[in-house]
Amino acid sequence: MESIITSNAHHSYSGLLNSNYKSVVKQNFKDLKNNSIFSLKQRLKSNELQSSSSIETALKVAVFLAALIIAFN
Repeated sequence: MESIITSNAHHSYSGLLNSNYKSVVKQNFKDLKNNSIFSLKQRLKSNELQSSSSIETALKVAVFLAALIIAFN
């Protein structure tokens, strides 16, 4: 009995979600029926999660820095 093992010396990391999967998900998201309640809720959530205000980001950074200062003092 012979077993042949082949392996590629070069492995590329494409991330947790590869680009092919991302494109399929985006296309499915676009193809959702516009009149369903689920699709409306998902689109609203998606738009909310994609935008982040600068004030929100500044507050998160300030809290992180304060926690760091407290932890190391």
